[in-house]
Amino acid sequence: MLRRTKLTVWALALCCACNAQKKQIDLATEQHGAGQLDDALTTLEVLVHTTPDAPEAEQARTLATEWLIAAGDSGSDLAARRVRLEQALKWSPKSGAAQARLCVLLVEAKDFSGARSCVKDKLTDKSDVPQALVTRVNAALDANAAAEASGERERWLASTSAHHWKALIEKYPGTKEAEAAKTKLLHRESLCADLKTFAEPLRTEVERQKKLAALIAERGAAGSTQAERIAGFDELGLEANKKARELSDLKADLNVHPARPEEEDAKRRLEGAAQLLADSAGTLEQDLERNPIENLDSYDARALAAVKRWAKEAERTTARVAKELGAAEKACPSSP
Repeated sequence: MLRRTKLTVWALALCCACNAQKKQIDLATEQHGAGQLDDALTTLEVLVHTTPDAPEAEQARTLATEWLIAAGDSGSDLAARRVRLEQALKWSPKSGAAQARLCVLLVEAKDFSGARSCVKDKLTDKSDVPQALVTRVNAALDANAAAEASGERERWLASTSAHHWKALIEKYPGTKEAEAAKTKLLHRESLCADLKTFAEPLRTEVERQKKLAALIAERGAAGSTQAERIAGFDELGLEANKKARELSDLKADLNVHPARPEEEDAKRRLEGAAQLLADSAGTLEQDLERNPIENLDSYDARALAAVKRWAKEAERTTARVAKELGAAEKACPSSP
C-alpha cells in the first residue's frame, strides 16, 4: 500500500512537471506568434536550463532553431539576419540549415572569400545541409571567379606594359585575350620601333619634376600657413609614390622588351633614365613620410628642408635624364 502511494505521488509530480514544461512551450509559441521572438527565446531558455533532459527541452531547441532560421531568412538587414542565424547555431550547433544560410549571407554581402571558406570548412560537421543552398553559393562563387578572371584579362590586355601581356599569356593560355596579347608582343619586336612608348612618358616625367623643382625654389614657404604646407606635403608624397611605381613598371617593361643588337645602347640609356627618375620620385616620397609621433612643427620644418633639398637635386637629375634620352634617340636608327 505504501509503495502504491509513493508511485502515485511520483506520477502526480511528474505530471505536474510535464504540465509546467508544456505550459512554457505553449507560452513561447504564443509569444512567437505575437511577434515577440526574443521573449519566446527567453522562455525556452528557462525551460532548457531548468529541465535540460526533459523531452520538452529538445522540443524547445528545435523550436528556437526553426524560429531563428525563419528570422534569418527575412528582412533586408544582413547584419540582423546574420545575428539570428548565429543564434540558431548556438541552439543547434550541428544545424546545416543555419550554417548554409550564413554562407549565403556572405555571398549577398559580396564577401566571396569568406563564402568560399564557409562552404569548404564550416559545413563539414553539420547535419541535414540543404544542398540547394550549397549549389547556390558555389554558383555565385564560380560566377564571381569568372568575372574577376575576365576583368583581369581585359585589364592586362588594355595595358601598355609588355610584362602584363606576358602574364596574361602565361596565366590564361588559349583565351582570346591571350591570343591578342601574343599579337601585341609580336608587334613589339624592335625597341627603336617602339621608342615612343618609353621616351614620351620619361620626357613627361622630366618636365613634371623640372616644373615642381622650379616651383619649390620660387615659392618655398612664402605665403602659406603650416596647415596648407602639411596638406601640400601629403599630396606631394602621394604623387611621388604613384610616379615611382609607374616608372618602376616602365623600367620592368624595358627589361623584357626585345632589342636588336644595335639597339642595346639605346635600351641601356632608357633603363638608366627610368631608374634615375624613379629614384628621384622615391626619394621625395621617403623624405615626406611622416612619423605618427612627430609633432607638426618638427615635421613642417623637416619636410620643408627636404623638398628644397630635393628640388636642387632634381634640377641635376632631370638635366642628366634629358641628355640620356637624347642619346638613346640618336642611338636608334629608326627613331624619328
